[in-house]
Amino acid sequence: MANDADMDFGDALNEWLRQVDAYVTLSAAERGEITEAGAKAYAEVLKEMTPRSDIDYSKGRHSAGHATKRKRGHLADSITYKGGFTADNLNTGDTDVGYDNHYFDFLARLISDGQKKMSAKELANTHFTDRAQEAAKERVYAAMKAKYDELHGGGST
Repeated sequence: MANDADMDFGDALNEWLRQVDAYVTLSAAERGEITEAGAKAYAEVLKEMTPRSDIDYSKGRHSAGHATKRKRGHLADSITYKGGFTADNLNTGDTDVGYDNHYFDFLARLISDGQKKMSAKELANTHFTDRAQEAAKERVYAAMKAKYDELHGGGST
């Protein structure tokens, strides 16, 4: 049988575990705010690193190559996210960064992954999403940590 001192120590450990669990367990709304801060930081880096043509879309509609749709802007201008929501519009607390519509998703994949025959310019633009993810790691982490500290009243490193 355990004596009273052992029970007190066990109760203290259980209480400590409950406090730690309450501190690290986030609601979907809190996770959404934190991941939105990270998504904003990543979207900024992705926008900077996305290849941009020299076409001025403000002067009328330009053909988007073989596509039946007409392009109305640059790929970098279509980067979007909704804090706390996935691409499927589920409020899970995760934030997906993507493009305005499926045409830009498809275009980004073609540019980033490349094609069979590519010019030197197209070859230089390949893997821009991978490079953006690598370049944004520190900024995303810092933004998410700052938001976490803001929500939980500061904190230590």
